This record gives sequence, C-alpha cells and structure tokens, in this order.
Amino acid sequence: MTENDGEDAERILDSVESNDSTLSSVTRRSMIQGAAAFGGSTLLASSSVSATDDSDEPEGSDETLVETPPMGWNSWNTFYCDINAELIKEAADAMVENGLREVGYESICVDDCWMAPERDADGSLQADPETFPNGIEPVADYVHSKGLKFGIYESAGTTTCEGLPGSLGHEKQDAQTFADWGVDYLKYDNCGNHRGLSAIERYARMHEALEATDRDIVLSICEWGDNDPWFWAADVGGDLWRTTGDIKPLWSKQEDLWGNGIIDIIDQNEPLAEYAGPGQWNDPDMLVVGVDLPEYPNLTQAEDRTHFGMWAMMAAPLIAGNDIRNMSEHTQAVLTNEEVIAINQDPAGNQATRIQHITGQDGQPRSVWAKELANGDQAVGLLNRSDMRTTITTSAQAVGLDDEERYNVRDLWNGGDWQTAGLISASVPSHGLALFRVSSGSSDDSKPLATVSSTPSEVVVAPGEAITTRIEFTNVSPISLDEVQVRCTVPDDWSSKPDSMTFDDIAAGPSIVGGGGNQYNAGADWMARTPKNAEAKDYELTIATEYADGTTIETPLIVTVDESADSTPSSD
Repeated sequence: MTENDGEDAERILDSVESNDSTLSSVTRRSMIQGAAAFGGSTLLASSSVSATDDSDEPEGSDETLVETPPMGWNSWNTFYCDINAELIKEAADAMVENGLREVGYESICVDDCWMAPERDADGSLQADPETFPNGIEPVADYVHSKGLKFGIYESAGTTTCEGLPGSLGHEKQDAQTFADWGVDYLKYDNCGNHRGLSAIERYARMHEALEATDRDIVLSICEWGDNDPWFWAADVGGDLWRTTGDIKPLWSKQEDLWGNGIIDIIDQNEPLAEYAGPGQWNDPDMLVVGVDLPEYPNLTQAEDRTHFGMWAMMAAPLIAGNDIRNMSEHTQAVLTNEEVIAINQDPAGNQATRIQHITGQDGQPRSVWAKELANGDQAVGLLNRSDMRTTITTSAQAVGLDDEERYNVRDLWNGGDWQTAGLISASVPSHGLALFRVSSGSSDDSKPLATVSSTPSEVVVAPGEAITTRIEFTNVSPISLDEVQVRCTVPDDWSSKPDSMTFDDIAAGPSIVGGGGNQYNAGADWMARTPKNAEAKDYELTIATEYADGTTIETPLIVTVDESADSTPSSD
C-alpha cells in the first residue's frame, strides 16, 4: 500500500462519512481492517488510521439473526426471470405440503426480476405491474401466513444483474421499503455500476440502512467472493457471504458451459473453515439438488447426495433452488434428510475440514472430511472424486475422536448403526459421498461394520466373453466373523462360477489404518460369462454378503456389453 493510496482512501472515506451520517464507527473500522487484509487501495483505507475502541460498537452488535445456517428456497436456479406472484405463493404452499418447513426450511426468497424497470415518482422501488400486479407486500403476507419468512433480492450497484434498478444511492429508502413490505431476508448482489465505491462501503451502507428500520432483516452478501468477504463481511453486518461464483448443475466446470460445478465450489470453499460459525456463514451458493436445466447435464443421484451432504458438512446455507412444487421422490428424500440436516444445523457451527486428500493404489482420487459436533461426535464424509466406485477408509482417531475399544458409526444416507474397532470404511460410488456420524461406544442394535468390493468395479466386455473380478470382504468391526456368505447375482441367461463362496475365520478389524495385518480381509476371484446374443448395454450385477446373524451388505458390479470391445476370454 503506497502513501498515495492511504491519502486517497482517507479522503474518500471522509467524503462517504460526511454524505452518509449513518456509517458507524464499526463500519469505519471494518473498512480499515478489510483494507489491511488486502494491502491495497481498492478497499479505501489507510494504514495510518487506527481502529476505534470496542466501546464504540453499537449496543446489541453481538446479536445474530442466523445462529445456524439459513434454510429456505430461492427462485433463481430454476426459474431465472420467469417468476410471478402466483409462483411464489405456490412455492410457499409446496414448502409446507411436502415437508420442507417441518425439517427446517423457513424462507421463500424472490430473486432478480421482481421489480419494475423504473422507480416510482418518489424514487421508491416498485414491483413489476404485470408479474406482481398487487405489489410485493401481499405476497410477503401470504408467505408469512404459511409460517414462513419472506426474502427479496437487490444489488449493491446502480442496477441488478438483469439491468433493473439497483440500491446504490437508495439504501435508506430501499431498506425502509423492504421493512414496510415485511421482508425478512435480503440477498444483496454485486452487479451494476459501483460509482468507485468499494465492496465494504457499499455493503456497509445497506447494513446501516437495515439497522435503522424497525425490522430484523438478514443480510446475505452476494459479491461472489471477489473481495475476500470472509475477512470483513461480518464486521459490516453480513450474516452470510458468498465465497464463490455462481453454481450450476454440474460436477465440474465445462468449457462450453457457464458456471461452477459442485466439486469446484467445494475446493474453493474448503480453506475458509475458520471464518464460519454461529451468526456468520460462508455461502458457497444455493443448492442445485433436483434442478433440471435442458442445457446442462444436471446431477446424478449420487452427485445430488454429495452436493447436499457436503453443503451440510461445510455449514453452508441450505437454500433449495429446484422446483419444489414438482419434486421426485429422490430429490425430496435428499432435501428432507433430517439426520444430514442435523449435521448442517449443529449448534457448534463448525465447518468441516479436509483431513485427507489422497490418490489410492488404484489411482483414484479421494478425500476424507471431518466436522466436530456440539456433543463431541464427529461427522465424517468419504468423498469419491473419481469416475469409478472405490473404497475409502479412515479411522476414528484420524478424524479427532479419542482412543476407545469401539465406536458407533451411524450411516446418514441409508440409516442403521454399525460398530467398528476404529476404521471407518465404505465402498463409495463415482462422485459419491458416504456420510457418517461417529461416536464412542456402540448402541445395542449396532451391527458389525464391514465392506465388500470388486476389483475392477466396472468392466467392458464383448458378447459371449467372460469377465473375472476379485471380490474382497473387509471386517473393520471389533469382533471376528465366521461363515460370511457371498453371492453374485447375474441375469438368467448368463453363467458364473462359483455360484457362491464362504469366508471363515476373519479376524476383528484394527483400530488404525494399516494395523492388524491382513487377517481381517478375505477375497476370491469370481467369473461371469455373457451370452453371445447379449444386448449391448450396461448391466448392474449385485455382489451380496451375509454374516453375523443376517447382516447383509451389497455392492454393484457394472458390466458394459459392447460389441466393439476388445475382450480376452477368461478360462472356464
């Protein structure tokens, strides 16, 4: 930061304060601190200015409107500008009727395009007369009548992202308008001309304006992470702040499509865990679970679960973006999974950290995530970033639990309690996330934890040819296992051998990765042959194991029959 930068910053900041008396000492200090974090003049601060004493903070500054990450629905990801009053009311109805409100979703937010292209004669915002003919207030009243909160969109520039009137220079007027309409939540974007003002200044102005009203309104700062808001957004009144660019229903970025994929955003948000906590949340953008856009590939079911599960692990706001009036059973099951939501809403407010990011012996990338919960449990995510199913393993000690004889592992996707000697392991589908809640001890009805896998997990074969795969059973429970029955199911016109196999004398699992030798593993080769007239398509075979008084676990083996495949027959 140069001497001239400091002089310019002081001059502009003094000018801002003289023209807007609502800027508090907290706001001024926040601008200075934010600029110090950047070391540049873009945030309009000088190193020669001292921060004010904490005694200057306004009374009640420690209060928060979002003790846990906000949950709700926003119109943008599915409907863009194709919105109207009836759609918003229908979304409110749907949130009640399909169980979303019951599990914690509480807000309905109208995104861009709700307003008329011009302010009224008094300079106030007004609703689009065609799509919201009776204005915004009756819509907000309807949403409130459903026991929900109402959210709205604006931008901290001269226009919104769609070119409609922005709030820059109208902060006091617009904040009072929102309060009069009954707004509870403001998504405040970053589009339009900024008139040379920094992000800190512009967002601080709106916070001060909202504070001057007699209504509590959550401030969601949406400046896409461009100015590292995690350093300063909480100090200027932000309750949550975007850390990334816009999300789209993609696994990862594609050159011919605009937007971030979910794995891109996970990587961008990962280093920011220390800045999240009760009342101040990193926002890696809204959910695209169940979003169906014709120009995008959209997410697979495994990717939907990964997306929702990782947002829960990262203590991110859970703002649904799909058409909640018309949800598939799968989408509804993901969005209303109460055990996963409990991880997101845990009162400790911790954002998960990535404790392992490795490439296994099979060449597949994988990562392990851990999140300490308020009661001492650990939420654990095993994330398979690869294009093939793979087994991921960590340990209770690695994720932060004390050394114990056994642990309880709660499967948050499939239900059920499992007991382990220490290893936490799962066969995870491509782009999938195994998600567990791990605690010391074990419940009375917990089952011995084990995994079954096939190597390879996906095979391409020509009609009439055979495939051979290695089936591995791994016991990670604290007890030894006998008579583990393994069966491989194939289509009726296929042949296979053996039809079944039995593993005996499998030792108890170790407490740490790499411990216990190989006595807790058992394996054998298995062969299947396709008929010569097999239809060219994907076949999902099932490898099922039964042990310990009827406990059953399964894993799929995907066989693709392709007439052009080069296949070497296996011996019969």
